[in-house]
Amino acid sequence: LSLLFLHYFLPSSILTTFPHVGIAVPHVAMTTPGLAAIAEVRHLAINLSGPLCAHLTDLLDMDEEHAKWLVDMGAVFIDKVRVGAGAYNAIVPQGSYLRVHPSPRRFPVAWTADWQKRLVHVNSNYVIVNKPGGLPCHASLDNAKETTEACAERALSAEVGSISALHRLDVPTHGLMCLGRTPFFAAHFSRLLRMRRVRKEYLALASAPPQLGSMVHYMRPSERSPRVVRGE
Repeated sequence: LSLLFLHYFLPSSILTTFPHVGIAVPHVAMTTPGLAAIAEVRHLAINLSGPLCAHLTDLLDMDEEHAKWLVDMGAVFIDKVRVGAGAYNAIVPQGSYLRVHPSPRRFPVAWTADWQKRLVHVNSNYVIVNKPGGLPCHASLDNAKETTEACAERALSAEVGSISALHRLDVPTHGLMCLGRTPFFAAHFSRLLRMRRVRKEYLALASAPPQLGSMVHYMRPSERSPRVVRGE
């Protein structure tokens, strides 16, 4: 059973309080350096202060192009804080802890989808986007560039970090999402969710006709995701 669509039925007050404003959105493409597979995660203790990319190229035996690409992808952390795109020469202090994801998980639909057509509704407070399947809503540990939030920001030429997902859809699921552009609207939408004034509808595609009636499933207890679902 695979989920396909999610429709949000919002109170009419939202659409009147936050009127629509049309914005042109450019499509952006990215090329990925072709490199040999290397370790999934590397943990480094920095014994001597120096520029970030110099540490990456020296300690991980990678070329400068790949090091810069990893920084831009959001796959590098200094003392558990993600390094921002373009901060190639950020000074890493002596005694710092460096975590690097040399082979980030990729989500190609971030670059192949037509984001002009996927921005359903845009104004200064929020964006309604038709998220494609195969794309996460938020940044993952090793990839902050190929997300619904980041794609919307690039399409609108908005500042990085200025758009945030106000709810989630699983990576394989596609459908409508509401992204906030202001703290005020984020709080407003959160309030609507708590008051159960946002109704969700899923359209599912099944390999065979499902049984009629209510089907209840439970997640098995686990400290790690994804959790296993069992039927009762």
